[in-house]
Amino acid sequence: MEPTREKRYQRRIAELEAENAALKKEVAELKAQVAHLVRQNAQLAEQIAKLSKNSSNSSKPPSSDIVKPPKGKGSKKRRRQGGQPGHPGVNRQPFTRDQIDDTQELYAKGCDCGCRRRGKKLDQVRIHQFAELRDDPLMVTEYRLHGYVCPGCGQIVWAQLPDGVIEGQLFGPRLQALIGYMKGSLHASYSGLEAFCREVLNINVARSHLCNVIKRVNEALATPYEELKEHIPTEPVLNIDETGWKDKGIKYWAWVFCTPLVSFFWIAKSRSSNTTAPF
Repeated sequence: MEPTREKRYQRRIAELEAENAALKKEVAELKAQVAHLVRQNAQLAEQIAKLSKNSSNSSKPPSSDIVKPPKGKGSKKRRRQGGQPGHPGVNRQPFTRDQIDDTQELYAKGCDCGCRRRGKKLDQVRIHQFAELRDDPLMVTEYRLHGYVCPGCGQIVWAQLPDGVIEGQLFGPRLQALIGYMKGSLHASYSGLEAFCREVLNINVARSHLCNVIKRVNEALATPYEELKEHIPTEPVLNIDETGWKDKGIKYWAWVFCTPLVSFFWIAKSRSSNTTAPF
């Protein structure tokens, strides 16, 4: 082979190798860009999936479908706490006459100026109402039941407890209702109820006794609960919502049916209204 032709071939080979190296570098850069775009696409797809979830295609409650409007671009000045300018004040309604246990008439003493004479008595009276716990909120009654032996048959006859006092029950109806309210509405634990009885009412009770109290309250509420369940479907307007509810790790659904006067709750094993509606 001629020297000149050989040099041309070598130069061409060097150009092709350089071009191949440049192409490899470009391919590597393109692969990196593709990998970045794939990751970005996955992130966007995940965000879209989250934004598109609603109560019809996921376990989200219907209340989450309500989208809050974007905040305006106005002033970022924070509002002061309390009532805002122009907002009408709301005052607590005073106790009525039948709610007041004691009334005390207080009369003014001598004026700060040192004058010993009393002026004309005002027809107006300033009212100040004050509520406080009694020294002992719990009233404990001991019933001493006397008996006798019937001379006719020899049977022992005992005195009867008054209405509202049930044999074997330590708590009266109002105290049982208070314990049920604290457990059901205020979500107090049995430890909290036990501490309340011990520290506030000054009475020591076991948790088993509190469990029996809650059971009796539930039994007492069963009848009005069933009556409300029959009444709810007759309402012309009924608002319905549900949310997840777990009990000992098991998933349930808490349904609420609201009217202007009544809120009816129903615990179901499913969020499907076709299979869990109480009526």
